[in-house]
Amino acid sequence: MALVLLIGLVGGVAMGALSAARRTQSSFSTYLASTNPSNLTVSVYGSFSNTNVNYSASATRRVASLPGVKHVEVAINLNIAPLTPKGAPRLDALTNISTIASVNGSYFD
Repeated sequence: MALVLLIGLVGGVAMGALSAARRTQSSFSTYLASTNPSNLTVSVYGSFSNTNVNYSASATRRVASLPGVKHVEVAINLNIAPLTPKGAPRLDALTNISTIASVNGSYFD
């Protein structure tokens, strides 16, 4: 009787583990479908001047008018670095910092 109960218990635990694994496997696709993520991200690197980034509103409008494009958002990457106590930039920190600025002030939808 003890052997039958032990086999039943181990079998039940195994079936529960398989059920949990299947649920975990499908959870990311369910989450992804619920967030409505972007299908494509495009990074365009323009030239920089002393005062501004080479941003073009007309280029943004042209991308938005392409067939199949439903929505376009624009952001500008900023190159910033924390300063040392003496005021010099810590350039080694640039690989650890990612900053993005909105063009129109409302960031993203």
